[in-house]
Amino acid sequence: MKIITILSLIIITMVYADSTTTYRWPFVTGQGADTIISNFCDFRPQDVSTPHFHEGIDIRACSTSRKAYDVISITSGYEILSNPDSFSYGWIVKTRFYTDDTLGTLIPNQGAHHIHMLEINDSLQANKCYINTYLSHQTKFWRNHLHLEYIMLGTNSYSKNPFHITELPIPLADATSPILNKIYVDYFVLGSATVDSLNFLGYNFDQLYNSGTFKECSLPTSTPANDLDDPHIMVYGNRIVKFVLQGWDHFNKTDDYATPSIISTYIDHNISSLEKACYIVRFDSLLSSPDEVHQEEDVYYVTAPCSSAYGSAQYYRLYPHDNSSDGMPGCIITDTLVVDSVLVKTDNLEEGMHRFRVVAEDKAGHKKTGDIHFYLRINDWVDISRSFQD
Repeated sequence: MKIITILSLIIITMVYADSTTTYRWPFVTGQGADTIISNFCDFRPQDVSTPHFHEGIDIRACSTSRKAYDVISITSGYEILSNPDSFSYGWIVKTRFYTDDTLGTLIPNQGAHHIHMLEINDSLQANKCYINTYLSHQTKFWRNHLHLEYIMLGTNSYSKNPFHITELPIPLADATSPILNKIYVDYFVLGSATVDSLNFLGYNFDQLYNSGTFKECSLPTSTPANDLDDPHIMVYGNRIVKFVLQGWDHFNKTDDYATPSIISTYIDHNISSLEKACYIVRFDSLLSSPDEVHQEEDVYYVTAPCSSAYGSAQYYRLYPHDNSSDGMPGCIITDTLVVDSVLVKTDNLEEGMHRFRVVAEDKAGHKKTGDIHFYLRINDWVDISRSFQD
């Protein structure tokens, strides 16, 4: 930060006092910058770059009582990896982590990128180490937020979910569960089937609506033990359907649309076995390949009728999908991907009633469950008794 006096230009090194906690929030305590507005691996449409996975978290810095903020490293000891760069979207400061009280102890393979500050500490220089020194003093931000990336350093550095730092103090705890709003049944684009509502025994399940080339099913409030408030459909013809989830996570505000930490799906292979995992995506990390960062369409549905966008509900494919010759993105293959190649193909299932369950979980452990029941009809009649035998 440059301070201009009448006589001269003075460059100062700004030092703050803090505790010896290993990790800390990137804003000085008490400034009110504590609301997370974007999560790791959120969908980003074309904006300042091509569509991609969001590689960090965004922390809103818009308080009516404070116009500028002090930004610090999340470890009080740090090394500047390269001279800070300035772009149209603000400064980027890249750090390597050291322990708090001495720069002699390196925290192996860990660092961070701090992005979107409009002003920085001018004393920061590449390959130099600092203790308890501001990255920026009294700065504003591009689009009013700080972007924080947690970086695993090495020959091929990559970004990791910052909430993997269990010691990272979060000023406002996540107190809400994810939202599961709708399941879309693709029976025409990647699927090939006829899909109707399934009404039986006096129950009416007309929760099925046309939505372009998909069928739309509204999900009730999470009631895993009550099947009769869930959508029920019949699938026949070629019997190939794909499921797409409209959902999101509220972190600590009610008008954001963040990515849950884990999305998992379960299906019964036959009418006597329930909840066998068929697909799990865990938003862990993004490797350094630009191709991977831009493989967002393998996780998100990005075209009509389920067009994911920034700042609105997202649409998640509940099946493996690969539009890239480089394979699936690392956030879902790094020892976290579970795919049962039989169960994800509905035409492999036996005739009868099946339950498809999706579970979304956030980093705080809150879970939300949504179910859809479908009768897979192979013959020309429906055997209701077969649907409910144990």
